[in-house]
Amino acid sequence: MSHIKLSDHQVDPAALIRNEPVQARSTARLAALLDAAAEVIDEIGYERLTTAMVADRAGASIGTVYRYFPDRIAVLQSLAARNAERMNERVMAAVRDEQHDDWFAALSAGVAVLVDAYRTEPGFASLRLGDVLDLRPATGASSTSRAGWRSARRTAPRTRRPRRASTASPRRGRSSSAGTAS
Repeated sequence: MSHIKLSDHQVDPAALIRNEPVQARSTARLAALLDAAAEVIDEIGYERLTTAMVADRAGASIGTVYRYFPDRIAVLQSLAARNAERMNERVMAAVRDEQHDDWFAALSAGVAVLVDAYRTEPGFASLRLGDVLDLRPATGASSTSRAGWRSARRTAPRTRRPRRASTASPRRGRSSSAGTAS
């Protein structure tokens, strides 16, 4: 039980950042940006997060945000990776604690760490470990998004519908008795 993965989808936080901080001041600035993003997410949810909101909450310029992150998606992914890293460390420390009498007590301690994170960690209840982020592009006709539907419609071969045969019955929605008294 030396290594347990909490998720199959693990992202290296350093791979998401444009400029890896070298100095302590840059590391603190990056942490402040992620903390600010977590606070905004805690208030409005991750769907509405913008880089301008992160900059404003962190008291930094928008250029500072873009120095580290190319877009808001990278901010969300970095925050999710940080959450996963933190939770992995905390859960594993709780599970490995020698005070547990049995496996159930160890498991309960790990679950208690996650429950505590939901209650106290800013943004964690909304973003969690990043499992809620669905950032895959829409693909073909199977997509239910408007952009995917339009794209599929444009690329589909055009076919003409056969004309309906003319019948003596009135068209749908119109009544032949409208305006006549019986």
